[in-house]
Amino acid sequence: MLDAGCWMLDAGCWILDAGYWILDALCTEALAKVYWLLATGSAQKRFEASEQNKN
Repeated sequence: MLDAGCWMLDAGCWILDAGYWILDALCTEALAKVYWLLATGSAQKRFEASEQNKN
């Protein structure tokens, strides 16, 4: 009985751990998108500024 409780607790820890991995992956992906948008946005602004300077 006690052993089964330990197994369940262990399984719970594994599920929690997997949850953290998934969350971490999602956050990393979200951060990557934010950085990508910032990078492309600033590149777009630089391009527009250089276009305006030509005129």
